[in-house]
Order: sequence, then C-alpha cells, then structure tokens
Amino acid sequence: MGRKGEREKKNKNSPKDILGFTLIELLVIISIIGLLSSAAVFALNNARIKARDAKRAADLKQVQKALELYFDNHNAYPTLGTSWSCSCPTGNCISGHTWYTALKPLVDEGLLPFLPSDPVNEIRGSEYYCYEYSPPTFTSSWYCNGIRRTDYEYALFFSAEGGDFDLPRVTDSSGNPLAYYDYCILGPLK
Repeated sequence: MGRKGEREKKNKNSPKDILGFTLIELLVIISIIGLLSSAAVFALNNARIKARDAKRAADLKQVQKALELYFDNHNAYPTLGTSWSCSCPTGNCISGHTWYTALKPLVDEGLLPFLPSDPVNEIRGSEYYCYEYSPPTFTSSWYCNGIRRTDYEYALFFSAEGGDFDLPRVTDSSGNPLAYYDYCILGPLK
C-alpha cells in the first residue's frame, strides 16, 4: 500500500467529507429559534391582555343589562352601599363580599346566572383590577363623561390592562384620570 494508500485514507476523514453543522451554524440556528419564540410569547401575552379586557367590558355590559331589567321590575336600582369585587374569588362572587351583597338580587331574580369578577381580580399598585358598582345613594367626587358619578342612577367601573374602549373615562373634577379605575359604564342620569 505505501504512501498512496495513506493519502486515500486521510482524504476520507477530511472535514469536507464529514456531514453535520459547524458550531457557528448551530449558534445561528439557536439564536433564530430563540428570537422567534420570544416574539411568539410576546404576541400570546398581548392576546391574553386583550382577551381579559374584552371580558371586563362584556361582564359589565351584562351587569348593566341586568340592572336595567331589575329597574323594569322594581322601578328602582339595588341600593346597598358601593361595592367592589376585588375580594371575590376569580370567576364567581359568593356570599360575604360587597359586590355579591349589593348585586345579589340580580342573581336571585335570574337576571344573571352569577356575578362576574375581574379576570385578574386584585389590586396592582394604584390600579384596581376589580369591578365596582356605585348605587344611586352613593356620594363621590369621581366623574364620568364630565358629570359627577353621583348624578347617575348607578355607575360600574373597571380598569383595562391594555385595551382602549369607546367608554367614558373615570376622572377627577379637573378631568385628570383617576389612579383606581380607567372606565365607567353609566346608568341613566337622575
């Protein structure tokens, strides 16, 4: 065999003949996969926030309709004190919570299957991710649509995580946004 056989053997094991990826190629592929998965997680997170915001608006529109039906039956709105849902278990308020106590007649009369609560249902810093009901007997310095909320028969409040709704904003008397809630859904003026 001699020298010629040794050369043929060396050529078979040369790097050009070995199949696979180089370290740099692998690193590029891994970084592309990481970038794509980061974008997917970001998009999924935004979709979740939008879904929670849509649920908030739908929940309170449903409560608003039930309040109007209650008014049709009793010629009055529930008047127990102001109430909020942050102390309720997520998904369904139960006995012992102010939101439940104030709006329980809506469930008792079959106007709502249950009282909803905010999907997050907690206070995060100055944002209240809860629902609030202010009955006609409640006094306050908050404004909705430039009108004091006590001038309405009732008001429902919620905060949004990212959405922008075509609803009145909650403000102070100077028109500055309040820290607690973002939006209000209003009953008729008194």
